[in-house]
Amino acid sequence: MSLDNLIVFTHIPKTSGTSFQKSLVETNINDDQIYIYKDLKRFIQEHNRYKFVVGHVPYGLHYFTNKKVKCITFLRYPIERAVSFYFFIKDSDTRFYKHPLRDYVDSVTLKEFYENKKFQSQQTKFISGFINDRLYPSVPYPGGNKLILNTAIAHF
Repeated sequence: MSLDNLIVFTHIPKTSGTSFQKSLVETNINDDQIYIYKDLKRFIQEHNRYKFVVGHVPYGLHYFTNKKVKCITFLRYPIERAVSFYFFIKDSDTRFYKHPLRDYVDSVTLKEFYENKKFQSQQTKFISGFINDRLYPSVPYPGGNKLILNTAIAHF
């Protein structure tokens, strides 16, 4: 694959993305050709040096490059993914890593956690590109959830 092409891996949390990255990506692509997504501004400035992008990045990076882009992601049954995400945060060993949501997760039940719209439909938000917290969950009209779903479906 030439540097004129770019693979963008949208890593949705708790869908085997880390396993995929370590077992397939890092063993087949040189580290200096893998871009770990941090923010859009940095991506725009640096992406030409890379051929693979990985990170918790929503669909849509291909709009910011002239390269030929292939987008990949993994999906998981939504309830399994949701439960796994909650307990990943709750059960993590804080001696090594404290997830930014740990205090919140410790204060709510699984049901209460997912009553918070910010944490609902994460896979759909990633695929639609509507992951930005400033835009969602406060899409300003009642059809917002339908728009997000239909946009995700259109991206397939």
